[in-house]
Amino acid sequence: MTLSNGLGGEWDWLALAAVGSPDTSNVQWIYVGAGVTTRTWTVTLTAPGSYEFRLFLNDGYTRAATSPTVTAVP
Repeated sequence: MTLSNGLGGEWDWLALAAVGSPDTSNVQWIYVGAGVTTRTWTVTLTAPGSYEFRLFLNDGYTRAATSPTVTAVP
């Protein structure tokens, strides 16, 4: 996935999560980086299902953005 026009916060982070799961639940995550507004992240999904990428602010669970659904098939 590629984050475009991010906010560049030092502790902003991206999560890959199952659709409908709580914000405190994720499959994988990564910090975006201080001053970074565009970030590419490649993930490998090992379980079939519906997922979404989420952008959270300041090392917390304030969700700033959510991607469209990504479907992994077996």
